[in-house]
Amino acid sequence: MTCASGFLIVRASFLPARFAPGNVPKGIRMSEEIKRDLKELARRAEGRVAESLLRWKYRKEGKGVPEDDRIRRESKGVTDQANRVLARRGKRVWEELKKAYRSSENGEGGTD
Repeated sequence: MTCASGFLIVRASFLPARFAPGNVPKGIRMSEEIKRDLKELARRAEGRVAESLLRWKYRKEGKGVPEDDRIRRESKGVTDQANRVLARRGKRVWEELKKAYRSSENGEGGTD
């Protein structure tokens, strides 16, 4: 399932228990270098996805696909906007995911 911004939503009940919030043993932390590298990887991936979607949109509308530089600028704007939306709504979404995970653990999970 995807949300309005096109991001994939995964039900928390599909996540293995070891990835449950608060299920990481104390003292185990990801290094800052790994975090930084993962963030950069995610940024590049979302940029490539946005570029691909923009090219598809132009083709679907029967327009010529602009040069790569313009596509990159437009995709940057799209990803920036998506990130702003996620920042505003992210906390609420995270709380809903945690609630869904807890209810699936307690056998209260539905089939949605």
